[in-house]
Amino acid sequence: MSTYYKHTKKETADVPFTFRCEQCMKESGTLKATISGMEAEINSNYKTLDDKKQNKLNEMAHNNLVSAVKEAYSNATGKHIFVKAFKDECPHCHKPQTWGISGIQNDMFGTPIVCVILGIILGAGCYFFSGVENNLMIAVAAAGIYTTFTSLICMTVVGICQGMQPIVGYNYGAGNYHRLKRAYWLTVCCATIIVSVSATFGLSLPNLIGRAFTTDRGLIDVTSHGLSIALLCFFVVGFQIVSTTFFQSIGKVGQSIFLSLARQVLFLIPLLLLMTHLYQLDGVWMSFPISDALATLVTAIMIAYQFKKIDKMAYSDVNLNKIEKNQLK
Repeated sequence: MSTYYKHTKKETADVPFTFRCEQCMKESGTLKATISGMEAEINSNYKTLDDKKQNKLNEMAHNNLVSAVKEAYSNATGKHIFVKAFKDECPHCHKPQTWGISGIQNDMFGTPIVCVILGIILGAGCYFFSGVENNLMIAVAAAGIYTTFTSLICMTVVGICQGMQPIVGYNYGAGNYHRLKRAYWLTVCCATIIVSVSATFGLSLPNLIGRAFTTDRGLIDVTSHGLSIALLCFFVVGFQIVSTTFFQSIGKVGQSIFLSLARQVLFLIPLLLLMTHLYQLDGVWMSFPISDALATLVTAIMIAYQFKKIDKMAYSDVNLNKIEKNQLK
């Protein structure tokens, strides 16, 4: 029986980069991000590779590194996604930057583990507690239609938030807190109008939405019934998305990640487990508006607390300006 030896090699490269801090407005100077390529691998019957295979292994490792550097550059310039190797802490004020969270979000949502978990819970709950014929496939398909419909609306709101983000970040760093709050509330109003109109449409004409995705009568009926329940609190989702982006814009990474997970993970998954046991298939649909309401309550508390801190910062800046003027006189 032959024995195989695995030979591996991995190359790294230091990529220089600079940024201007969003908080203190100072240039970072030249920093270095260490980019690693995928590990190259060759199997052999010998512990030591011959020159030909060793050169091939070196070439594979080098090509993997080149691909990793090209991908990092493409994501940074085209998609504004920065891998975690690009450290976002300012060397002067030691504050994080809003773009630093993009790599974390990309890693989190690039793997659809949350979607898989939700699919399993939805399917299991509907399979064990629903009396509908072919319940598993119909319930999962109906949940997919709901998710697709709401995702289209949320993507529109996210696009508006991308326009708000640089405005809020700049004014927060420059101390223009009045403009910051004005930009935030204007974005909240626009987002709320979009999701409210969409939710009203979904509640009024759920059959029309079902027909846009399928011609199966049974699936359309289940989808219509589900939308009439799941969209009851959807009009507050715009406020949640804007608030999550707001915390990201002012460098509050922890709060932003927490709010991102609150609605779809922290509240929704326990509610799905509980409500399906109590109300069968209707419990699945009832979990969505309850999760929206709880997440909105948490978001409102966090925003109110953050705005109090911003008001104190604005008051301190006004007093400091008055002292400086008196000293000049």
